[in-house]
Amino acid sequence: MTLGSQWPALMVAIVHANRPPWASIATDGQGTTWLSGPSEGTDVPVFYIQGAGPSWAASAFDATHERLRWQQSSRSVAPRLLRAVDFVGTYPFRRWVPRWHLAEVGQLPRPSLIARVPDTYLTAVYKELALFDFFLSRTTADWLYMTTSSSYVRVDKLLATAGSLSPSRVYAGTRIVAGRREFASGANRLFSRDVVDDVFRSRTLWDRSLLEDLGLGKLAERLGLSVRPLPSLNIDSVAEVWSLPVDILAGSFHYRVKSGPLDRRNDVGVMRALHERILSEGL
Repeated sequence: MTLGSQWPALMVAIVHANRPPWASIATDGQGTTWLSGPSEGTDVPVFYIQGAGPSWAASAFDATHERLRWQQSSRSVAPRLLRAVDFVGTYPFRRWVPRWHLAEVGQLPRPSLIARVPDTYLTAVYKELALFDFFLSRTTADWLYMTTSSSYVRVDKLLATAGSLSPSRVYAGTRIVAGRREFASGANRLFSRDVVDDVFRSRTLWDRSLLEDLGLGKLAERLGLSVRPLPSLNIDSVAEVWSLPVDILAGSFHYRVKSGPLDRRNDVGVMRALHERILSEGL
């Protein structure tokens, strides 16, 4: 796959894992709605970013790792011990950036940037470092927008939002507060080019023992950045799609679809209903 020398102001990257349920959500949900054609009349390029498919052992490790991370017992030492192990285990790789390549993958509606690293929660930082490397070395875009496979994005409204901002020192997104720290949700983030460059150059300070978006928020704070809030709506069901007031629906460019437990999600149905509602309202 070849890339042209001329780039528009904005690039969109969809953080993806090519396994259930995300693969079908991307193809049957995004691929039949907001990615079913050109990006809403814009020339904004959209890519998926994913790692290499993990082996059985890596998948089993990932499941165990996340179960320990999310243990809720107040007396459990597992999450704190896990953070220490993760910090020590990833420390030798604090400067490492995996190689990457572009490819068409299965039925995904857009090309994929594939980082040569197992696709697990622990290695999500390295997948995103590969994305930043690609963005800085192969594009001239002013903005990088990152979202997920379970998101619906109105790209024209996103582009207008980016155009209303000064393209410098911007770290923006859905603001989440965790204790004394704030960060932008991994589902809805906008970075100016200089911030991507600052993060990439400061990658040795990125705490890999935290979830990727929280760790990036911690690094952004060290770089003197705070989260600029961006609009977003969480939508849980088809019924909610049709009950939302039109002014609320129109006030966002990002919609996060999260419709149930991992093995019984209806994100595709919700995403299609949302697309139908947006078109019917002329938004």
